[in-house]
Amino acid sequence: MKVIFIGNDTSILTGANGDSRLRQIEYAKYFDSLIIIIFSLKKDNLKEEVIGNLRIIPTNSINRWLFISDTLKIIKNLHVDLISSQDPFIAGLAGVLAKFIFKIKLNIQVHNDFFGTPYFRNESLFNYIFYWLGKFNLLFADSVRVVSPRQKIGKNCFVAPVATDLDFFWGKRHIKIFNQIVTVARLSKQKNLPLFFDLAGHFPNLRFIVVGEGEERNRLEKMKPENVFFAGQKNRKEIKEIFSKSDFFVLTSNYEGWGLSCIEALAAGLPVIMPDIGCAGEAIVDGMTIEETQKLLREKYNQKDLMQQFINGLKNI
Repeated sequence: MKVIFIGNDTSILTGANGDSRLRQIEYAKYFDSLIIIIFSLKKDNLKEEVIGNLRIIPTNSINRWLFISDTLKIIKNLHVDLISSQDPFIAGLAGVLAKFIFKIKLNIQVHNDFFGTPYFRNESLFNYIFYWLGKFNLLFADSVRVVSPRQKIGKNCFVAPVATDLDFFWGKRHIKIFNQIVTVARLSKQKNLPLFFDLAGHFPNLRFIVVGEGEERNRLEKMKPENVFFAGQKNRKEIKEIFSKSDFFVLTSNYEGWGLSCIEALAAGLPVIMPDIGCAGEAIVDGMTIEETQKLLREKYNQKDLMQQFINGLKNI
């Protein structure tokens, strides 16, 4: 089976998010060939890369308005069985157009709870427009991949949670007390970090760490308490090290698709405090001990099985 993924994760080429890059390399092993087309700007100076049967192609567009047309130009010269758009918005629209122009089956992936709660569409006018764009694009998908059962959209939908390298993060619950609470989150409205700050304000003797970067950094810097520290963007080795020196992981998001960082924290042996969103109730069950939860992760959410779950969903279109 020859497949194209369309997305905007430039870290697959740059290596900024090593876990994402490695995940795509693993996915490629399940196909005859996997081509990933990444929306990128010419100024980013990204180069095409081939790793075995994985081919990663940046669009190198002059501006963002040309992402779709440049993607279609690339697809025109390829012969594949299926396109999978990695979000329902711009990548989704590129997939819809390619489906009808080149007569290729289309899968659209939904990695966040964009449609089940009002939070996403109410965050901004931009999100409101994207909400309806996503709804429109999903009408033309031959199948929809979601990452949590609570997201299910229509009859042609299948569930395949994000595959996590549990072995990399694996560890027992810590005995030593570090007086440190951690969250891993993009600095955006979705993550509701003011709630994390409010928690920090109630425990001034504890250290609260925020791992991640984002468009809200300047605003959040001005409102955080003195015991909250921004660690910036970290690779997974650095995140594992921070987990090893923390007592709890806290997620304060308004909405999530799955909650990959929560799974990683639990694999590392950290208790997780989170709202009833994403993987809550599925991979993370209220009242379970760390040991019970880690056993559940091993049984139902190991990386190989979740990858196979996604691949089977694509092959059954």
